[in-house]
Amino acid sequence: MKRAMICHPMNGISTIEILAVRGKAKRWLIDNGYTVDDTLFEAHSIDPEKIGVQNTGIYYLSNSLRTMSKCDTVYFCRGWNKSRGCQAEHFVAKSYGLHVLYED
Repeated sequence: MKRAMICHPMNGISTIEILAVRGKAKRWLIDNGYTVDDTLFEAHSIDPEKIGVQNTGIYYLSNSLRTMSKCDTVYFCRGWNKSRGCQAEHFVAKSYGLHVLYED
């Protein structure tokens, strides 16, 4: 089975909006034969500062890249190109030959 992760901007977006965007993307991926690996990391599960994290953006990006390593596809939602984290994930996905999909 094909495995995918969802990439979308999250900065300045409410939790409700994030869940709506992810829900729509996840439904599309599942309907098209993908298993979706979640990259929505609970901010409350680990306090990054308590483990010595100096840059939380890089910390969450590294977690996304770990998830990406298990996938063969990355689905980029609208607005990905305006987010530094999404741009970095896009670069990695393309550089390592993953299948890249874009929201219409």
